[in-house]
Amino acid sequence: MTDQPETPETPETSQPKKRAPLTGIVSTAREWLPPKSQMAALAIAALTISNIATWVLLTRNDPPEVMTVGVREMTQSYMASIALSDITPEEAGVQMDLFMSVTQDTLQRAGRNKNVLLLARECVLAGQADDVTREVGEAVRTAMSRAGGARPTANAAPASTGVQGG
Repeated sequence: MTDQPETPETPETSQPKKRAPLTGIVSTAREWLPPKSQMAALAIAALTISNIATWVLLTRNDPPEVMTVGVREMTQSYMASIALSDITPEEAGVQMDLFMSVTQDTLQRAGRNKNVLLLARECVLAGQADDVTREVGEAVRTAMSRAGGARPTANAAPASTGVQGG
């Protein structure tokens, strides 16, 4: 036995400190990264370039081409053709619902073009706009025939006059 008092060894003093596993990776990455001032300058340059590019794109875009469709005229013509056909009121309701959904879908697909603004003909009070009622009417008739809808005898779309002026 010894004359000195024994001090119990604590686990902290007996084992070396463990470093977090990512500490070595982080310290290595810090050696390779540029200083914070260079990172800030890079971020400012990237934001400036993106803002200038956005501004150029916004100012270079052409204004949309305005086109009109005689939706009211198409609908009235189709309703008249249904009224003159030999179908029951229930069938007429189904046909009208089909016509309206096909017309809405056709107009939405036509309006997806980024450079086209599609308006109802009645919305244009002054100025000139191309009238695409005939083309839309043909697309609606084609879609109706594919959907299996019975077509009344009259045309669903009236003849358009081409360019409408105010």
